[in-house]
Amino acid sequence: MAVQNSNAYPSGAPTSACGDMTPGHGFSSQTSVSPYTISVSPAFYQPGQQMNVTISRNANTPALKGILLQARLTGTDEIIGTWSLEGTTGFQTLACNGANSAVTHTNNDDKPATFQLNWTPPDDNGDDIYVT
Repeated sequence: MAVQNSNAYPSGAPTSACGDMTPGHGFSSQTSVSPYTISVSPAFYQPGQQMNVTISRNANTPALKGILLQARLTGTDEIIGTWSLEGTTGFQTLACNGANSAVTHTNNDDKPATFQLNWTPPDDNGDDIYVT
């Protein structure tokens, strides 16, 4: 008999996952192309102006149950900006390097095929970012 220890986080990723984005729940990272798409609107951001971040899954892809989402400066691991969740359920913000600096789930229920979150860049930054 083989036993593997794993920790599930049905109420959201722990802050210990903020740095390396590894939740530590005992599963290997996905190495194939993601069946999920992250899109932003508008396509370019203005410092201090809120953006819409939409996450969609491809057809025939199992529903997403958990997430850890951050915006970072390109070429670095620096987390920037803040998230807000108006009009969404099943998600909460997480304080990684400041209040509301990441988004995670609140339960392990199936998430919608498409959902939208809001991200606001800092007032003083115009550098390239990526959402991870």
